[in-house]
Amino acid sequence: MKTLPKFAKNNKAIMPKGPEKNTKNKALHTKLLNRKNAKISQDKKVKTARLKALVTKMNQQKNSGDFKS
Repeated sequence: MKTLPKFAKNNKAIMPKGPEKNTKNKALHTKLLNRKNAKISQDKKVKTARLKALVTKMNQQKNSGDFKS
């Protein structure tokens, strides 16, 4: 005779105990995290562009002789 695994009785698997998984909240959480990460990356791009423009402006002033140190 075949022995059954400990988790099975009469060839039926026992369902896990506890509440059902809440995939709705997980999806919402993922959506919010993606939104947050997109905002952070957009802010970084804006900051980088602003600094690049400032460096370009300072280099132009330096090359033209208007720069005061």
